[in-house]
Amino acid sequence: MELPPASFWPDLIRLPDTGPRDGEVWVWSFPTTGGPFLPRLEALLNDQEAQRANRLRSNRAQAEFVSGRGLLRLVLGRLLNCPPQAVRLSTTGNGKPVLAPDHSNAPLHFNIAHSHGMGLLALAGHAELGVDIEKVRPVGDQDSLARRYFHPNEVQHLEGLSGEVERRLAFFHAWTRKEAFLKATATGIGFGLDRVEVTLGAEVPARLVCIDNSEENARGWTLQHLEPSNGWMAALALKAPCSRLVTGHARLDQLTG
Repeated sequence: MELPPASFWPDLIRLPDTGPRDGEVWVWSFPTTGGPFLPRLEALLNDQEAQRANRLRSNRAQAEFVSGRGLLRLVLGRLLNCPPQAVRLSTTGNGKPVLAPDHSNAPLHFNIAHSHGMGLLALAGHAELGVDIEKVRPVGDQDSLARRYFHPNEVQHLEGLSGEVERRLAFFHAWTRKEAFLKATATGIGFGLDRVEVTLGAEVPARLVCIDNSEENARGWTLQHLEPSNGWMAALALKAPCSRLVTGHARLDQLTG
């Protein structure tokens, strides 16, 4: 069995009883490679979710879905003071999971992402958010993807970098930050990655520069660069200020024990 990646963040072995405070955002990493905890998380899914998991073609994809959705139900059940199986979820028009309207008395916004053995769960109570994670790896068509999907200023920045590693990191800066924004807005990639410009490079703080070439449209957004583990890069997009970011690594073996 593939070993789960180690996280830089402190272990989370007990779920909180209350949700994020106003202005606070939680981001937790978790393993998606499977393990003894997987059947326990699978038991928390409803029939529709279980059928969806079974339709996935690879064991890796099934483990990613079950671990993410099972952890989400576990967390929401704790915060809503109900069994995880009783949490009612709905989706937006573009398929983003949200709490069903009858949970409106407990506003919680959340998003899940995963890549190559590691997942992220982000939660906030005050604003919509999106999160993306990618394993940093060689991308054969990196330059053509950038020219097709990135803003012209981002392409120019990438083409001005000489080092292969530096260009790869900048590429994933752009990709994770744009994806996090699109997931926060629930628009999906069809919105157009090139309509969103973000900062690139480790020396520059993550920031949404403009939307449709308008800096005004980008005001009010928070963009946060994340590095949950060695070799993984992630980003958080939040349509509000973030007064406090709380990170942790969900120990699924203990949370489901």
